[in-house]
Amino acid sequence: SGLLLGLCPVLDFLQCMHVLPWPCLSYTPVQSKSQFLLLPVAKLSSEFGPPVSVARMLRSLTARSVRIKPTAATSTISKHQEGYFETGLATYPITPGHEWCGTIVDVGPDCPANWAKGQFVVGETTMGCGDCCGFCPEQYNRCPQRTETGIARRDGGFAQYMAFPVSALHRIADTVPVDVAVLAEPLSVCVHAVESAQSPKGTHAVVFGDGPIGLLLAQVLKSYGATKVVMVGATPQRLELARTVGADAVLDVRGQSLLDVQAYLRQSFGGCLPSLVYEASGNTEFVTPRSAPQLVARWC
Repeated sequence: SGLLLGLCPVLDFLQCMHVLPWPCLSYTPVQSKSQFLLLPVAKLSSEFGPPVSVARMLRSLTARSVRIKPTAATSTISKHQEGYFETGLATYPITPGHEWCGTIVDVGPDCPANWAKGQFVVGETTMGCGDCCGFCPEQYNRCPQRTETGIARRDGGFAQYMAFPVSALHRIADTVPVDVAVLAEPLSVCVHAVESAQSPKGTHAVVFGDGPIGLLLAQVLKSYGATKVVMVGATPQRLELARTVGADAVLDVRGQSLLDVQAYLRQSFGGCLPSLVYEASGNTEFVTPRSAPQLVARWC
């Protein structure tokens, strides 16, 4: 549970610019752009009158949806997500909160009997149209009509209440702490990445990117049996955190060349390059289709 618990480095700016709807927000202001924090939405209240997000939520509540009181949420805005607004996939107003956990407070009349008030849940961050786009249901994350919670066409966990289809909900045991449950979705991203590649058991791996996904990925690799994991990043405090959550070695990549990175990896892995390379930074300076073969061991 000693992980990064949420990211909202631009909410203060967006709120001041009136880009985000004031009454929809319940969050703790950050002190700096690099600060990560838990956002206990349920314990905060809006000071700006009745939240308009509740009205939008009630209009969207369908017979097979539930009403949820969020208890924690995380959010960030990336360059990729900014493009959603440029293309029209996303429009304002939108209540942020991409990953979240919460408690069901009301159940639609046609919901299956296994859904009930008081259940602790998390939800999918992406939902497709169903079956008419050619990607759904298997590749719903590619659906051109998809919704993305807290980003595109669906209000997120910073709202006081949410309407959510039960088809995209997952039960969480009541014994799971809130600050762990809210990381279920990003953790699933890392588990999927590890299980999609060769087994890391007994191997060496390097993770490029010291953000939340990279830090979770390092822990997943160790839990799946990786012998040694090196974290490569550019943020000293995150690299220090990487050591505390399981990374065996870290490299501050600022000012380093590809050859420098290769040399460090060989030094870290006893003269060999790693068997597995994971890119979790979004930075194409080091890991590209051309450079990747120079970072992974073919034989040793």
